[in-house]
Amino acid sequence: MAKYILSCLIFLLLLVPSITNASDDHDDERIKIALRELGNQLLLAHCDSTSRILPIVEIEPSKFEISFEKSLSIDQGILVDQTKSVLQNLDLGGYYRAELIQCKDGEVAYSYEIAENPRDQIIPCSGRPIPEACYTIQIRFLKTIQTNNTEMDWPIYLSITISSIGLVFWLIYWLYFKQKKGNESLTVYKIGSLRFYPDQFILTSQNQNIKLSPKECKLLSILIASPNRIIKREELTKPIWEDEGVIVGRSLDTYISKLRKKLSPEPNVKISNIHGIGYKMEITE
Repeated sequence: MAKYILSCLIFLLLLVPSITNASDDHDDERIKIALRELGNQLLLAHCDSTSRILPIVEIEPSKFEISFEKSLSIDQGILVDQTKSVLQNLDLGGYYRAELIQCKDGEVAYSYEIAENPRDQIIPCSGRPIPEACYTIQIRFLKTIQTNNTEMDWPIYLSITISSIGLVFWLIYWLYFKQKKGNESLTVYKIGSLRFYPDQFILTSQNQNIKLSPKECKLLSILIASPNRIIKREELTKPIWEDEGVIVGRSLDTYISKLRKKLSPEPNVKISNIHGIGYKMEITE
């Protein structure tokens, strides 16, 4: 039982982080979609509807990079306005630092910051033209969407967690009572010091298991059901060999001989031959 509880608790501990990680992955994808749209709007604003936006890359946690197929000329005002419009419309937090990076040397050609407090925002003069060249745009989110969504979606996480706990306890209940029911339904007969398990085709003698064939098992089941009573040969042969059509006369005697050997560890149990009638299992105290 303890191993079931431990397994279920480990499952629960692994489940909760996986829910958070799944949410984080979903949020990163939304950010990448939004930044791709930002790249598209910047190209369209400069009358470029054919060149490609390269894959959006998360270069470090909460920091993403937009890169372009071709060189372009960036209007600082359009960059600020389009970034603000795309990110705010998609509810991505709205607080970030944007940097326009020169491909040739990695230097920052232009940067600005949108902060939660308007007084902390930094938007340098956007009237100076930026010449056409290869640029990447790096955006670091100062208040990430992951944090916002965690706060916004906590009822969903709570519901999933409670459901998971319920599932774990239901699993413990099911496994425990299934095992208990299985143990209760296991049939066992005491034959002196021996134990007979007909469902498992086994006799046990102390710590030794003695295997029985299906016919030996059926034969012993009939004998043990009527200890110290004579059972006619027909009562023994018919339920065991009737499906085979033909009953060989010596078959019963052969299997009785095999059973005697397997019962030999118990001296107080013997199968006696009642000549011309049948057999009797004698059990003495």
